[in-house]
Amino acid sequence: MAINKRVMKKIEELANGDSALLGFLRALITYEAEGSGRYKKEYEDMLKTYAEKEGEK
Repeated sequence: MAINKRVMKKIEELANGDSALLGFLRALITYEAEGSGRYKKEYEDMLKTYAEKEGEK
């Protein structure tokens, strides 16, 4: 499924230069668009990955 470019642009604006947040939100939107149906584990994995990136700053 295609991801709306306007949505991705708005996410970029809202992240306000925070690369870890932007990466997380992009990954989340992409995952949602794929519609895999396995949410809890994937969300936990994404949060862990991007929280670790934020901690590296």
